[in-house]
Amino acid sequence: MSDNVPTCFNCQNKLVLDESVFECLEDQQNPFLVDDDPSLCFQEGPSATTGNLFDIICNSNSALKGPMCEDCTEQLLSGMDQHLKELDEECAQYRELLDSLKEGNDARLMDRNIVAAKLAAMKNEEASLIGESKKLEAEEAKLDAELKKKKNELYAENESAELLWRVFRDNHRQLIRMEMKEQDLEAEVHCLKSQRDRLSKINVLNTAFHIWKQGSFGTINGFRLGQLPHSQVEWSEINAAWGQVALLINTLADCLDIQFTLYRIVPVGSHSFIHCLDTGAELPLFGSGGFKPFGQKKFDEGICAFMECFCQLQRNIERAQFRFPHRMYREHIEDNKMEYSVKMQFNAEERWTKAMKCLLINFRWAISYVVHSKILRTEAAFL
Repeated sequence: MSDNVPTCFNCQNKLVLDESVFECLEDQQNPFLVDDDPSLCFQEGPSATTGNLFDIICNSNSALKGPMCEDCTEQLLSGMDQHLKELDEECAQYRELLDSLKEGNDARLMDRNIVAAKLAAMKNEEASLIGESKKLEAEEAKLDAELKKKKNELYAENESAELLWRVFRDNHRQLIRMEMKEQDLEAEVHCLKSQRDRLSKINVLNTAFHIWKQGSFGTINGFRLGQLPHSQVEWSEINAAWGQVALLINTLADCLDIQFTLYRIVPVGSHSFIHCLDTGAELPLFGSGGFKPFGQKKFDEGICAFMECFCQLQRNIERAQFRFPHRMYREHIEDNKMEYSVKMQFNAEERWTKAMKCLLINFRWAISYVVHSKILRTEAAFL
């Protein structure tokens, strides 16, 4: 027997062979080895049994000449059977695919006429659609031109509308300003009316010429007009009172548009006087010195002239059915049917003081009449 021990081609395990095998192969040099293909070299040891025997056979470039053990042979046969089964299945799938392709090709061949007819119909439809497309393109161009025209018109309309809005806003602002101005004027008118009403209720003459009483004296703006034995009044105060009375009668005459026919009263404070229109003489409305029993002639003449003017004012007022509390005529004035003279001559101080008090009371009533008539005229003017 040769010194070379045969091994399995796959697992490299030693093989026990019959001697007859060696005799048949004596003429061969190392018959149990594969060719020198380096791809068929495996590692030694038991791990070589894990090699894929089927891959070795498939990748070999020459026939295998080496022996194999029974286990490796069974593995090889089993792998080849499995691979053959997979190849049979793959071949069956290819046959099915080929059959389906043949059937589809036959169907396509059978439907060629139908396809040709459809193609012709589609070409006709295409031509029709192309014509319609051209028609639509022309219509689109027309619509684009019309749209451009409408856009230009819209732009012009927007410009016009914007201009109108600017005018409207300007007018609206002006209207608001006018309304605010109107409201201001209405408020001012309301305020003026309120002031007018308030002022109309104020007796200006009563305020300017405050007539009142102080014991037995009548007073005007705080000046006593009279003289009593037990209460002497300075002539400066009496003259100041006559100055206020002279100014008051002129004011009342102006309010009633009355012109005195015989006299013109000139109020100059404590030295007021009366100017006679026919003679040009001046009669004083002031006195001096003490209370003289025989009076002061010039002063009495001035008082009588003053009474004549007051009587003229009285007659004018009484035409409106207005009556004074004390009747006056010439140089006399009545109170409770008793006459009192305004002259100082041959007159007692008490009676002259009483006459002056009644005179001031009549002036107070004259003021009330003038103020009332003025209110009526003002209300009539506003109606």
